Amino acid sequence: MPKVPSEKLRSLASANKAKEFKRILETDLYPFLDRLPAAQQKSLLDILNNAGNKNVDLVGYDTRSTSISAGLKSLVKSIRSDWKNGYEEQVGLRFLERVYGS
Repeated sequence: MPKVPSEKLRSLASANKAKEFKRILETDLYPFLDRLPAAQQKSLLDILNNAGNKNVDLVGYDTRSTSISAGLKSLVKSIRSDWKNGYEEQVGLRFLERVYGS
């Protein structure tokens, strides 16, 4: 038998599918948390807000998204401007490989 709530939550999370675990949280745990005294609610909100901010900072979504988008646009531009020559170069390399046995 779990001795602290976190042990029971871990057990429920591993024993249930995601939808069922979410239902348990929404119907049983969330209402309980909403009834906590104001000071405990504030402490819990501070913890949750800090945890959420750490994850966002680790990903750096905006910077990463801009970088990836710029790289993709550059790749598309390169392919559109040089696709024919690229194909001709590949054919030439294959010809050389056949002739010289590389």
